[in-house]
Amino acid sequence: MVINGWRTLSPHTRRCFEARLALLRHAGNEPFLRAQPLFLYPPDWIAANDALLEAELAHHIAGFPGAETMEKRIAAVAAYAPAAERLARLGETLVIATRDDFLVPCAASLDLAGPIPGPTSPRSDGAAMPATSPILRVSTASSSSFWRASPCKSASSCPSTTTAG
Repeated sequence: MVINGWRTLSPHTRRCFEARLALLRHAGNEPFLRAQPLFLYPPDWIAANDALLEAELAHHIAGFPGAETMEKRIAAVAAYAPAAERLARLGETLVIATRDDFLVPCAASLDLAGPIPGPTSPRSDGAAMPATSPILRVSTASSSSFWRASPCKSASSCPSTTTAG
């Protein structure tokens, strides 16, 4: 299963990584960690869960692996670029792309799924957190109702999603 993945790093995702690294390098660990939810969760979820995020901050600060380790992790993730030939050899694979993920554009996940055999493209309304708005299911299995959804061929051909909140 892949959630909000990519085959080639999107310029948007690259900019997000650069912004996070600039915060880490020039503002420090705590501002870096305070900003992290902005890259991971939709605004309505953050607003509704601010107390939880504040309560978890001390835990994240205490367990922070250090700037050098974090820079290496971000570099490793940014360098991830699976070859189309390797993706084409995958077996049953579920690829989930969400419209409201701030870090990874939906089109990047659709591009990742392209070389994988047997794709179907359902659309489901909802929020990315926690990956409840899949628009793409890729599977070589005969089961076709993992999510009940209407088909779409790409992110741009799917009707826009609205969420309550």
